[in-house]
Amino acid sequence: VPRKAILEVRRWHQYETATLRGLDKITGRSTDFEMKVGEAQIFGSLEVNLQVCFQTPPDLPPESAAFLQVKSLTPMIGVADTDSEPMLFSGWMFASSPGLNALEHPVYDIWVIHCAKGEAAVLQD
Repeated sequence: VPRKAILEVRRWHQYETATLRGLDKITGRSTDFEMKVGEAQIFGSLEVNLQVCFQTPPDLPPESAAFLQVKSLTPMIGVADTDSEPMLFSGWMFASSPGLNALEHPVYDIWVIHCAKGEAAVLQD
């Protein structure tokens, strides 16, 4: 990885909220919703948890990256019966490449639109 790329990543800003888009594949309806870091939100039969959201500064190409965890609130066929809701997704999503690391669910899609409001910190060396 080029040193310049590493230095640019260190300049990303951390934000307290993110805008996500959810799609119900059955109805074809999409819904944009804002989430605060650390707070769970329900979308259909999913519980979405935003762990962190980073946005590039204005002098770099626009990009948002969020670490999300998504659980199913209803039993799913083929998922082992456990005491807690099954984790469907846990990882980074990037606004510019929603298919790179996507939630795999038969009814819903969720992806990151952008980070917003309440800048908490700037990553710098």
